[in-house]
Amino acid sequence: MRISSNQITVTSLQAAYGKRPQQATTAQANTGAARADVVTISSAARQAQAAEQNAAAGPQANNPEADVAKYQIPDWLASYGMPVANRLGVSGNWFEAHHPEAARLSSAERKQYADAIEGHYQAVLTANGISGAEQHYQATILDPQRSDALRSQFQQRIQGDAALLELMGKLGRALPA
Repeated sequence: MRISSNQITVTSLQAAYGKRPQQATTAQANTGAARADVVTISSAARQAQAAEQNAAAGPQANNPEADVAKYQIPDWLASYGMPVANRLGVSGNWFEAHHPEAARLSSAERKQYADAIEGHYQAVLTANGISGAEQHYQATILDPQRSDALRSQFQQRIQGDAALLELMGKLGRALPA
């Protein structure tokens, strides 16, 4: 933002008068000692400034879809989950109708299953030095070979978890090939 010679900044008003800007303006009016121009920034100017800052930050800075994409999970991990209704107003029996095996499990068993899957996934990520959304996105979505290696490690961990394999059997699920 450029300030012309007849504009006075708040800092210079405070320095000149030792008062807050409102007090300085009053003092000016009472003494006639100085005249200050009041500067306001329009909403259009604020938008232009924001656009300049976003342009300087790079092409992805103002793209929420690019940010959201970094939080996706790989398809092979999603296959261990259970889809839920994705719109309002669906029947309360939707889950039971679409996942009868899972609906027969107790909530504690479903939680145990979800916690075990998440625990094995996090252990694989940690063992491979993957932390943060950016590294996760690079390793599991953008790099198919690395993602496949992570999938293989994940499946090996699951094969060693008898309790999880039992829950998978109750859910009618087998390890994907």
